[in-house]
Amino acid sequence: MNKYAIIPLTIMLLLDGCLYSSQEETTTSTVKTGERKPSISIKSQKMIMEQFRVEEAYLDKPGFIVLYADYGRNNSVIVGVSPIFEDRARDINIEVLNYSGESPLHAVIYYDNGDSLFNTLSDSRTDYVKEFIVTEGTTSTTTTTTSTTTTTYQPKLEHIVIKDFEFKPDNLIIHRGDAVKWINRDSTKHRVVASKVFDSGVLKEDESFAHTFTMGGVYSYKCSIHPVMTGRIIVEG
Repeated sequence: MNKYAIIPLTIMLLLDGCLYSSQEETTTSTVKTGERKPSISIKSQKMIMEQFRVEEAYLDKPGFIVLYADYGRNNSVIVGVSPIFEDRARDINIEVLNYSGESPLHAVIYYDNGDSLFNTLSDSRTDYVKEFIVTEGTTSTTTTTTSTTTTTYQPKLEHIVIKDFEFKPDNLIIHRGDAVKWINRDSTKHRVVASKVFDSGVLKEDESFAHTFTMGGVYSYKCSIHPVMTGRIIVEG
């Protein structure tokens, strides 16, 4: 065989090996990315400007981050809520709405299926619930129980006043089973609407509307006549 004929053959084999190697690496990388599961990461911290910070959260579709005190108990309290979008989010500052100094707290991620409810993730909870310590301004409470008492929660009626083209308060935390009553104190007509949840109809001055919340979640609403008027109700439980 001509010795010069060997050189092109050798080059072709080398190029074929490089192309095969490159294709194989690309395929492996794609598989690893697709296998990523929802997760949340949060460290011990102090509350700054009425906010806690979540380092990173990942969901494969839109959802919520919910901060709890006494998580896992019947009297667990929602401390703050933030919506998150599909894919990875970093340095998420969550405004504290209902915090009285408890520590530790828990950060939990949920799916949003378009119904404003906290829809739990179906897989292992390990990556979806993270405990963290509040390092400054915390209080520690020790409870001694001498007897066992079963308490039935008594639903409450909360009020929101519509005045000066505002909902007062515009952020309200209630318990599952509670009812909220909107009262129009403006001389202008208003209509309180939460998509697929409730519609007050047109409310004239001094007219009111009430709705009972039977499912936990975050409910955003507005005045359909004056869309700049918005409010939010967080339902625990």
